[in-house]
Amino acid sequence: MRFALPSPGTGFAAWGRKATATLAGAALIAACATSCSKGISSTDVASPSPSGQDISSLATTVATSDGTWATVAMGQLSQPLNTFWQLLFRPTGATSWTDQVKATAVATNGGLVLASSQGKSLIVGVRPTNLLTFSPLIDTFDGGHTWTNGLLPYGLGAYPSALAAGPSGRSLALTDAPTSAAGQSVLDSEHLSSWQTLVSRRDLAASGAGQACSVAALTAVAFEGKVPAIGARCVHSGVVGLLAPSHGSWRLVGPALPESLRAGSVSVMALEPTSEGLSCLLTVTGPFGSRVLAAWSGDSGQTWRLSQPIRLSASEAVRSIGSVGTSGLFVLLADSSGPARAEVVSGQAAPWTALPTPPIGTETLAFGPGTTVEALAVSAAVLTVWSLGPNSSGWHKGQVMQVPIDYGSSS
Repeated sequence: MRFALPSPGTGFAAWGRKATATLAGAALIAACATSCSKGISSTDVASPSPSGQDISSLATTVATSDGTWATVAMGQLSQPLNTFWQLLFRPTGATSWTDQVKATAVATNGGLVLASSQGKSLIVGVRPTNLLTFSPLIDTFDGGHTWTNGLLPYGLGAYPSALAAGPSGRSLALTDAPTSAAGQSVLDSEHLSSWQTLVSRRDLAASGAGQACSVAALTAVAFEGKVPAIGARCVHSGVVGLLAPSHGSWRLVGPALPESLRAGSVSVMALEPTSEGLSCLLTVTGPFGSRVLAAWSGDSGQTWRLSQPIRLSASEAVRSIGSVGTSGLFVLLADSSGPARAEVVSGQAAPWTALPTPPIGTETLAFGPGTTVEALAVSAAVLTVWSLGPNSSGWHKGQVMQVPIDYGSSS
């Protein structure tokens, strides 16, 4: 089977930093006490989300100029304290993956969130778990040879687009703060350590745009040019909760749904910069069931192009999502009653393409080099990489890696 994938790209311009050490636990606590207080009161710091929270959709891949990064959950996945998220890296031109999770220097039971700025850098956020109530951050501009440390005083939200990186060192973070008065918040920073509140879910919900959506939760952040964009899950039917600042308040800038889907409630699953603007992945749930669709805009949300919707069966759920090349997107769907399936859309006005049934245990997909697709499959502490060539109708077993996991270390 032949299928075309877009060429690798570097995203688009957005808002306008080198240390070699990794973080130790004591340094994290000290840093939090000294550098994270600016703009945030001590009463705002929240407890972490419950360790049993389902965050399987954090599995994803991010392409940079130095190579491709991935995060997947491994270990005893039925036991939250024995589930460890791995940070995997395949350098440009290489065919094998390595595990770089030691760079985080803290337990990763809570999950990892990845973000890249124009494909030139990578930020990794560690979600809190157990007694950790904030999120350590690290970033690299050279494929993991050196890392810079940062810190977020809240815990990152359990969403694949909870971090966003700008090309001038500016970042956005979607926090999960269920015990603070403001609830969830979006913070911004220039150095991954001194954070300011951009807007809280409470204040966003009170705005005119937030009321039109009836914001149930914040779900994604991104940059569109120099302007932040925030994704949300709306209660009101037919409203896409994509919001941008406007004259001291917020406005809805998301696409209009086709008539057949307007009876459903919408959640923004992910926001992805493209070479032309911004793309988003949406789930729509209503009397017709659940659908997934993609949308692209190149003019700050004034006009949108929508994909055809993917129909989900009652037993399917989104396992992994991510970007492909300059404007493409992929969705990996898990099925509790049958095999998983993977769909790829190469860009605006292109149809979704179904890949051959992914191997058992596939947690996410990686695209490249060229038009090759790789499936990263997990069985406890074993990672198996399967490849699908451009002229192949089936997956071929490649790398098998035993990942060292220290079971019981987080109890």
